[in-house]
Amino acid sequence: MRVSDHIVSKRRRDLAILIRQNRYMPISEICKHFAISEATARRDLRALEEGSEILRTFGGALGDFNEDFETFSERKEQSSTAKQWIAKKAVQQIHPGMVCFLDAGSTLYAIAEELSKSGKKDIKVMTNNLAVAELLSPVKGIYVSLTGGKLASKQAVLLGEVAERTLAQCTFDLSFMSAKSANESGIWNNQEDVVLLQKLLIDRSAKPIFCLDKSKIGRDDNRFVANWHKIYAFLTDAPKTLLLENNIKLQPSKHWMV
Repeated sequence: MRVSDHIVSKRRRDLAILIRQNRYMPISEICKHFAISEATARRDLRALEEGSEILRTFGGALGDFNEDFETFSERKEQSSTAKQWIAKKAVQQIHPGMVCFLDAGSTLYAIAEELSKSGKKDIKVMTNNLAVAELLSPVKGIYVSLTGGKLASKQAVLLGEVAERTLAQCTFDLSFMSAKSANESGIWNNQEDVVLLQKLLIDRSAKPIFCLDKSKIGRDDNRFVANWHKIYAFLTDAPKTLLLENNIKLQPSKHWMV
């Protein structure tokens, strides 16, 4: 039986609101929430994308990711001294023969800049950060690959199911990641598909490392990434007093910091 147009329109309006609130929703959750088939969900998503209300990905949909975030260039100028300092410490951990992952974000770009000037060779780098790939690809002795995935152009980052499938088949000696905040509980971010990638990276990396400047300490966000026990190292310019004030107690044998 054909569903009336006003019911379909209302469902699509509700779906658009839900995706914007959650920032990302996989097809399976959409079907469950609205009690609809996968084919119906895909038709709804196609209609919303044509109306520029959402961005479809492989296996789901993003809210307007670009609208909620500053551009990569804008973020690159923020806390540049801290990012450069963190980058120097990060590159000290990279040695010939290693396979590394560099996450999205301006702090990771600073690490790529430092690596490009370091003279280190025989390094394999995978990334979902287009700016990092562009910077490192001409550097002799550094071999760059991209995850693939859906492009969020304002962030210059690849996301979604294709990126996740790629990471699920890889292993890394080191993975460098950024996040929106850190507190007593651990690391937090605010985009579901970014969190999914980072959780995969933690599982697929011998040494997962998070890099956050002091402005992100003591806050939380709406998506939990990992507790401190899952993280090999934490790089930050935050003084130890600030970490202690926020009950962040790192194990010296496992964690190091700026």
